[in-house]
Amino acid sequence: MNILISTTTNWNPGDEWIRKGIKNILKHIFPEQPNYIHYDRNPNNMIDWPNDQRMKEGLHGNFMNNPINWEIVDLVILAGTPEWLHHPLIPIYEGLVDHPEIPLWAIGVGYSEPEFVLPLSDAEIKVLSRENTLIITRQQELSDRLEPILEKKIPSLPCPALFCFEDFPKKSKEFLYIAEHGMQNISEGNGINIVYHSIDDMKKNIAFGYFSSDPYDTLMAIGESKIIISHRLHGAIAGISSGSFARLENNSFRCQEAIKHFSEVIEADQTDISVFKIRHLSNYINIIKPYYDERGKVERK
Repeated sequence: MNILISTTTNWNPGDEWIRKGIKNILKHIFPEQPNYIHYDRNPNNMIDWPNDQRMKEGLHGNFMNNPINWEIVDLVILAGTPEWLHHPLIPIYEGLVDHPEIPLWAIGVGYSEPEFVLPLSDAEIKVLSRENTLIITRQQELSDRLEPILEKKIPSLPCPALFCFEDFPKKSKEFLYIAEHGMQNISEGNGINIVYHSIDDMKKNIAFGYFSSDPYDTLMAIGESKIIISHRLHGAIAGISSGSFARLENNSFRCQEAIKHFSEVIEADQTDISVFKIRHLSNYINIIKPYYDERGKVERK
């Protein structure tokens, strides 16, 4: 089975940890390992980000962006993130209008602002309203807003980055601070490492901060740390997934809405986190499994 999965590659580490969590969930759904084909929403693939966020045409690489070869796609997954609607995904929604036999699963999707910046397009409403479209949000408010528009039940669960770690790694370090733009006021020698979000952040801040272009290096650093203090939403969620004592220091609408589902495991111990992960893995499986069974009955023409 070929799955076209919308994500970013080497742009936002949180997107990659969401994708990893979704793939870990789907191990419990699919009897065999599917082929994952990236639809890469990296802004480098857009015409002129942020001014024109449509995807460039004719891109070549280890992804399938624009055009999409729909003859080989069996399922489309939108992997988390607030960027699951509008300009960058126009080729997906317009293509699915022409291919109603191909299911769409939007798993762990959210929204950045209290209001929709743009209304749903006709193509988005048509595709999202279909019976073979599954939507699981990470924000109950988003579910409440979408249900009357799409006329369907939309469950809300913790962000699937909760499952980016399947097991708790061994803890060999005390602290990890994941900063938005570094920390000017932390003195060297206090035992706290800093993870920067970009090279520019690293260059303009203190020298002992940590940065890697590989998001999985950062994920390993999170997994090794007993305490995670994060300004980044998915730094805190990855910390919870790894069994760390995790705290989120970000009061933005996006972060506070997404972290509501995690209230019982913020600053919690591994026992509570284990129970939480097992419960919500079961919730994800129970919601997704009927859509897989239905998908299995679809005959491609």
